[in-house]
Amino acid sequence: MLGSRIGIDVGGTFTDVIAVDSAGRYVTYKHTTTPKDLAHGVAEGIAGLTTKLGALQPSALLYGTTTATNALLEQRLPSIALLVTAGFREILEINGVHDEDHHEPGSGHAHHYRIVPLEHVFEVDERIAHDGTIRCELDPATIAPLAAQITAAGITVIAVCLLHSYRNPVHELRIAAQLARTHPHLQVVLSSQVLSEFREYERTVTTCLNAALLPVLQDHLERIAKLNAAPLYVMKSSGGLTALENALRTPLATVLSGPSAAVVGATHLARILDIAEAISLDIGGTSTDVALIKGGRYAVTSRAEFAGFPLKHPAVDVLSIGAGGGSIAWLGADQRWHLGPRSAGAEPGPACYGNGGTQATLTDAHLVLGRLPTTLLGGRMPLKPELALHALADFGRARGLDPIATAQGLLRIASQSMCGAIRRISVQRGHDPTSHVLFALGGGGPLHAAELAGLLGIDTVIVPPHPGFAAAYGLLTADLREDAAQTYAQTEGTLDIAGIQAEFERLEGRVLARLGTPGTALGELTLSRRLDLRYRGMSAEFSVPVAAGLLNSTTVEEALEGFHQQYEAFSGHAYRGTQVIEIVNLRVSGQILQPKPPPESRLRGSGEAIAIGRRQTYFLDAADLIDCAIYSRQKLQVGTQLEGPAIVEQDDSTILVPPTWKLTVDLYANALLKRSSATRLA
Repeated sequence: MLGSRIGIDVGGTFTDVIAVDSAGRYVTYKHTTTPKDLAHGVAEGIAGLTTKLGALQPSALLYGTTTATNALLEQRLPSIALLVTAGFREILEINGVHDEDHHEPGSGHAHHYRIVPLEHVFEVDERIAHDGTIRCELDPATIAPLAAQITAAGITVIAVCLLHSYRNPVHELRIAAQLARTHPHLQVVLSSQVLSEFREYERTVTTCLNAALLPVLQDHLERIAKLNAAPLYVMKSSGGLTALENALRTPLATVLSGPSAAVVGATHLARILDIAEAISLDIGGTSTDVALIKGGRYAVTSRAEFAGFPLKHPAVDVLSIGAGGGSIAWLGADQRWHLGPRSAGAEPGPACYGNGGTQATLTDAHLVLGRLPTTLLGGRMPLKPELALHALADFGRARGLDPIATAQGLLRIASQSMCGAIRRISVQRGHDPTSHVLFALGGGGPLHAAELAGLLGIDTVIVPPHPGFAAAYGLLTADLREDAAQTYAQTEGTLDIAGIQAEFERLEGRVLARLGTPGTALGELTLSRRLDLRYRGMSAEFSVPVAAGLLNSTTVEEALEGFHQQYEAFSGHAYRGTQVIEIVNLRVSGQILQPKPPPESRLRGSGEAIAIGRRQTYFLDAADLIDCAIYSRQKLQVGTQLEGPAIVEQDDSTILVPPTWKLTVDLYANALLKRSSATRLA
């Protein structure tokens, strides 16, 4: 296969590889993730694809990774040192000001472990004012003794975050130059090159996390790059691909790459189907990730949070909860049952995997309730129902419940958690979920989607042809993207339009330089500008688009009016003429549009389907097990219709069609589920 791009997504449980062959057919391979050596699982995935396609000569490897994600979640970060302005040694103790969704001030970010112990934070005598003027000159000679202490402690990575360096980076640059001369073995990460925005705590945390993740991601990505001669592009949290060297510049920007890729793929599919309003539901082995698609677009935020840390890199607006197939059931101190966020992962995995896991998980519940087949991955992965029954019996024994009743309880807990996540990104933000289509993604999405839709009042569910490869498919649909931002404080009435224009042009130059990395695939280039605006006195900003080209008073006024409208839509009131608007940050995004894979296509059939078997299955709204017909998705042709209750099995997922629901295979081989009457959980 010559010239095709390969999408590779490494999840907590499975590693997914996907490509499109010369005939336009999607070819997939799923391999269990190998946590001790992720590159091994990737190599096995590529080898599996090779057995189906023959020799591979791809034009690019598109990669989604959980390396940074897991390092943060598991607190597996190497020791780093931090250089700060004198008097700011306790900057990480501030813990920020958390203003989730712009309107719910809290008591700060969630408490988490220290990225840098206080003994590894060193003060530097220097001072730059908020306007960029130098108040106290840096003496470069003072840096070498600090570097000697750092080296003696066995530390090889230094984060540098000096006060107001986003406005004037001269002192940070001098420190980097001095260290390059005297201690060239040290890796130095400058805040001015990572995040040129104000808010000292967030800027310091972002710089430190990038520094700590650098050796972790560098080793991993370099090993992945050696697997194939094709250039490697890495998925970022923003929903865009970036070249390897750019990913290593800001490794924190990859922390949500998998969930973001799935949303990008769902959005592409929504456009093909001419669906403007949708909800993406991606259920994997570790988490459930939900996102809103409005007007055929997904939202990107600059105020995301992960593992208790603020993520000041652009990220697709995804809400993640710890409820996936591998989520472990446990009894809390309140004597209530809980599911997740701790997961059995790929090793040992759920009890039914037979790899030594003994704790009950959601996958074990699905299996004993007849919702899953006894083999996965096209027969390559047999499951052991007896081990699932044993784990569920152990967990339910304290309440005198048998394994079936225990499994039913866990399924209800998971369903309510997943519904809660969807309500948070829809109802709590003023959007009616009943006017949206639900995209069922991930290995677990099609197992839950129709029942969750019934609980939420959603009438339509769409299951793409390869739901278990949603993130890998999303990589094939993603564009190259780079972002740049700069704090540039201005006040309405005294705006320096020429200065704003010059700053936008400088940011555009930075974006173009990154997009122009050697080896970058050619494509149509788009640049967009945004202003972060707020009313004077507000602690949070709203980001509004601003017209491209040469700024003038008219285009700026249009942007200010856009802010009034956005604030009014959010709060119900605008302060035109009574409150002054402040410009806080300027933002530029650049994309090189990439060719999109063709939609799946299959032959039109007679509309009939032949069951390949039957089994007793539990549905969420049923009192007892129901005798269910089982179908193979591979044998369902375009136009096929199935009445629920039914089960449709495929190598990477299982579709549950509850009673009162109907499944139809559309022109692009998607499974469209429609309900004929409302269902609610009692």
